[in-house]
Amino acid sequence: MALLFVEALVIGFSIALPLGPIGLLCVGRTLERGFWAGLASGLGAATADGFYGFVAASGFAAVASRLVAFERPLAGGGGLFLAFLGAGFLRHRPPVPKEGGGPSQGPVVDFLSAFGLTLTNPMTLLSFAALFSALGALGGGRFPQVVVGGVFVGSALWWLILAGVTALLRERLPQGIFALLQKGAGLALLAFGLWIIGTRFLFA
Repeated sequence: MALLFVEALVIGFSIALPLGPIGLLCVGRTLERGFWAGLASGLGAATADGFYGFVAASGFAAVASRLVAFERPLAGGGGLFLAFLGAGFLRHRPPVPKEGGGPSQGPVVDFLSAFGLTLTNPMTLLSFAALFSALGALGGGRFPQVVVGGVFVGSALWWLILAGVTALLRERLPQGIFALLQKGAGLALLAFGLWIIGTRFLFA
């Protein structure tokens, strides 16, 4: 079981690692409101990764196929929300870099929004769909709780690193660079959201 946990941890870390829309959201919130806002967002994403790991390890083929079947509307909703969040980053004036600065928003909202976005993120859906047979070969079907724990810890580890590094840079960056990075994260989120909507509905 220890080997299975390590393998699931590596999978969770690897899936979280690419700097996609959820990573940009974590960076943007850390820049805007500090380490805890970014970490809460990351833990929401890690919880969603753990859920998909449970589905994969338990061999819920019917659930998996149903999730993939609903990929288009789920992705469309996620794309709209990403575009909304990106526009929010562009609209807000960058605060002075200090812990807890920026528009007031609780960690529960950060957690739940990142959780929902990760569940509807097409890249996450497709990544875990590819793991169903692999995790079965590793014996994950016999120990789904080990896979869930490993995937969650691996994903959470990456979000802890990303939020921590971003928070350190936040305290040390000149205000001009800080504002530029925050606007860049917002623009990238907006572009990601519009790209997801376009590829699923306009150019499908």
